[in-house]
Amino acid sequence: MFFKRLTSLVGMALWAGLSLCAQDVRISYEAVGKNYLLKADNTSYYPYTIQIMFTKLTGASALSQGVPYIYVSGHGSNRLLTLKRETEEVPIGFAYQTRIYKGNWKMDSDSSYVYLPTVAPGKEVYVRTLTALEDFFRKKKPTKVTGLAFRMNEGDTVYAMRGGLVCEVCQHQASDALQKEKTKIYARTENYVVVYHKDGSFATYKQFKENGVFVKPGDKVEAGMPLGVIGAGNYRQGSHLRVQMSGCFRDSDKEYAIEGRGYHSFVPVLATDEKKTCKPYPGTVPVFTAQHPQSLIMKEMTRREKQQYLKNLKGKR
Repeated sequence: MFFKRLTSLVGMALWAGLSLCAQDVRISYEAVGKNYLLKADNTSYYPYTIQIMFTKLTGASALSQGVPYIYVSGHGSNRLLTLKRETEEVPIGFAYQTRIYKGNWKMDSDSSYVYLPTVAPGKEVYVRTLTALEDFFRKKKPTKVTGLAFRMNEGDTVYAMRGGLVCEVCQHQASDALQKEKTKIYARTENYVVVYHKDGSFATYKQFKENGVFVKPGDKVEAGMPLGVIGAGNYRQGSHLRVQMSGCFRDSDKEYAIEGRGYHSFVPVLATDEKKTCKPYPGTVPVFTAQHPQSLIMKEMTRREKQQYLKNLKGKR
């Protein structure tokens, strides 16, 4: 019943870096001797791509007026650029405009990367694609895949499909905290966790239990690490986890593309065992027993992290 109904269910809103999120990032400058330093203060754990264009620029070397300069800001204070005085006689004069985009628009995400299933090892995996709202309401054949739905039991543990940095957590707006009847098809507000990966992509895990998230913004997680417990027991199709992957890809046709790149959703490749993979498509329901191969868990770890992981693993045996 879960998968029968979920074929036409709405996915999540597309993760677009289009919206300017200046509330998280403040651009400022300060005089350093006869030069000027431009910097960005980022209060969030999201990376932000900052485009700076000088509308006025005199007396500075190596930079040009009317040319966009692109920088990526992580959490905290980030040095962007220094305006160096060209000659002693002419002081620097400048004015600039900025555009700020959520995400790292200077990276190329890897859509072929193999992800762990988000359910516990040894459990059966049932996964189906989620499609766009307009397809559901217009009763159209699914055309736009916006995420994946993993069938789970309420209270099951959700595991990270890939290592990364936790950017955002919400755990106080679960719809089942207010409504217990199993009648929901879609809810605008649910608990979620957003994880940023090394290749510029993001994973949004949605529908955690109220106060059921184990991680916080700024935490580093490894593949296979518990993120929280699933809720969504009030859904007509049963408890399930929704996952959306968003990546930055070469997409020069988009009006908002930066250096020929743009963010959009993609369907991840899933590991079905140590060597085999699958990629869910609309109308298909891959079913397999979950495994979390060590090779995938350690794939993006540093040498020191691998040693620590193996040491911890040995200590648990």
